[in-house]
Amino acid sequence: MAEGWLAQDRGMTLGPTIMDFLAATEVDGHLWIRQRLIANHNVRMVATARFPAQYLVECWTPLRHLSLLYIGLCQSGYDRDQHPSSHSGEWADQLQWGLDSIQQSVRLLLSGQLVGAAVIARSQLERWTLNRAFQTDLHQHPKESMADFVGRVWKKRPFDRYRFGQTDLLVDGREILPEEVMQGLHDIIHARAHIDVLDWANGGFIDTKVDARPALRVVSDALVLATQQLTLCVATLLQENGKPSIARALVENIPSIERIGVSPRPGTWWPVNLLLIQGSAAVQIHRAAANFDAVCRGERPAGRAYNNGELMELCFTNYRSRSIRTAEAAFHREFEKVGRPLTQDNLDGSETPPLVTSEMAAVLASWLPLGSPIHAAAAAVSDALRGSYWLWLEDDMRAMATLRVVLEQTARMRVWRLKPQQAVGLEENSTPTRWLERAGWRRLASLNRVLGEMSHLRIGVGWGEAFNLLVLLNPDASPEEAPYTARRHALEAVTRLVMKELREQVRDLGSGVGSAFDAIAEEIFAGGPAVDKQLDDYLNHVQTFRSYTFPMGS
Repeated sequence: MAEGWLAQDRGMTLGPTIMDFLAATEVDGHLWIRQRLIANHNVRMVATARFPAQYLVECWTPLRHLSLLYIGLCQSGYDRDQHPSSHSGEWADQLQWGLDSIQQSVRLLLSGQLVGAAVIARSQLERWTLNRAFQTDLHQHPKESMADFVGRVWKKRPFDRYRFGQTDLLVDGREILPEEVMQGLHDIIHARAHIDVLDWANGGFIDTKVDARPALRVVSDALVLATQQLTLCVATLLQENGKPSIARALVENIPSIERIGVSPRPGTWWPVNLLLIQGSAAVQIHRAAANFDAVCRGERPAGRAYNNGELMELCFTNYRSRSIRTAEAAFHREFEKVGRPLTQDNLDGSETPPLVTSEMAAVLASWLPLGSPIHAAAAAVSDALRGSYWLWLEDDMRAMATLRVVLEQTARMRVWRLKPQQAVGLEENSTPTRWLERAGWRRLASLNRVLGEMSHLRIGVGWGEAFNLLVLLNPDASPEEAPYTARRHALEAVTRLVMKELREQVRDLGSGVGSAFDAIAEEIFAGGPAVDKQLDDYLNHVQTFRSYTFPMGS
């Protein structure tokens, strides 16, 4: 432990510029640079506990009403103790998945991870817009963009009996324009906007001049819209279960909850690795979570009614408690299968590569010209790779959707490096597929398709069949193990791809730093030159499934 702190302290003495990194390679090769990369990660984690109040207010906005919706589900007779990332099951299960998803997106905002939060927010806005469209008998036109469809759907009132129509587009007196929200999410996910916020996060939240609120509101507004449709769904469930008065109270309470910015309980936004699961923070989280369970049963564990801020924070803590317990159960199942001691060391082989690679992308972005597309791509890769790893830890399928951002933006970086003239044209009208093709990665078409399917929740999109193909793209596992390791393998493969491109990008800036990054890659991927050979073998394997077709109705 003492050696770790000494390494971090030494890492922070290394300056942030490319010249500083070049000088470090002359001292002790790559060691000092690796210490700096890990220190960057640790400094960022500490800084997430110090967000200003105005930042927290924007994060908490979508959660102001959620505690009442969870209580409403309980009042309808539903048992809430399910896997927080499970999106299948009965209608009440799907409603809770929607509520849990909103909490997950906010949790990533509380971690300063904009891309992952936007990915989840987009999927929820898609999902609950479709529900609203069904209720109002609207259908997306063949050539209609999703943003235009969202705008059209939200102009129509879904449930007249609640008299809850156009006013649901107002938040704190500010009008939400659903089509602009959807477009805003698209711009974040494809690294077209709010790059300053990504830089702020990648730099450890040090720059006090950055105003993150416009970016936060894009995500927050999407979650608010999803929450309002979920409110109508929960109210309808209560109505059907013979509790119309609770249903009406649930709907009519929406405008009354004030703006609140509270500091989340320590640990609730952290990655769910064994350091959290086996630490003291988890114990405190579980205790607080039990209080919310009691409130849902109609009890008063504090001897009084909680105020809105307390209830909102308890509700969020309860969600995070369920996530931690679910992850802990998964770790125990793995322990029983492999028979190894349950320690954080067992996870380091999966944790170190994405975290170190993410930090490499962050420092690369800081060396590239501000405002340039390649800078934006590197910044997005750093943010999205962290988010994908954090979601993977919780068996959250949106880890693959966030991983698609990593794949697209890595290809974007590669095209700008190898074919800058073609890159200029792609910036005007690009898709992930076009970036991959121009990058020379046509062999990844089937992986791109899988991740694309998992990036959306629309009619005709089947996560189940997409996951089946992801399992087939996992060549190193036995048929029995492949379904359990498919997402981890995809994360590892894309991380290797990112690492390879980062090494080439950095080599163009300074060959000494490129060599240092090569050495780090050899350590964290345990293979040296074999790292790139394994990657090429993977690309060839993925290409064999280029003609794979999903069954009809999937």
